[in-house]
Amino acid sequence: MDTWLLPLARILVVVPSVLFRPAQPPVAGQQSLEYEVKAAYLLNFLGYTEWPTAVITTGNEPVRLCIAGRDPFGGAIDRVVQGQQIAGRPVAVERLTPDEPAGHCELLFVPASVAPGPWLTRAGPRTLTVGESSDFIDRGGMIELAVDAGRVRFDVNIGAAAARNIRLSSRLLRLARTTIRGPR
Repeated sequence: MDTWLLPLARILVVVPSVLFRPAQPPVAGQQSLEYEVKAAYLLNFLGYTEWPTAVITTGNEPVRLCIAGRDPFGGAIDRVVQGQQIAGRPVAVERLTPDEPAGHCELLFVPASVAPGPWLTRAGPRTLTVGESSDFIDRGGMIELAVDAGRVRFDVNIGAAAARNIRLSSRLLRLARTTIRGPR
């Protein structure tokens, strides 16, 4: 098994089927587990993505996984990416303030607490955009994370990725809950 798949495999084994109960608000431990799983997904999305060769950097420069605005991970993202590499490059987490550019990021995560529109317009030509608001892919985002029946799932807007010449692996697309080629 690829080393970058290990964090997701470990976390998915421990994810209870009752991550969220519809009638009750989530408790802190459940939300923490949700973000551990989401962090593992983000790392794996990096491994299943091909960027245009003209924008890929080489050498020791890190693959940048950026978080827009308030960070909901509570340290989970740092634990998941620690020591991981994508194509021989280390993975670095960056937390961006609202006035910072996002064009240098290979992956930009937009939490539900942040309006996606301004961030999507600032994402660069090589930026895979992932968010968790319920209309993220309808607004032009590429991957939308959601909790469905107690599991973290994702939907993919293939058209938004193709518009930036970003290819998502067929292995990734097979795991998606839905794939679309534009807004729903």
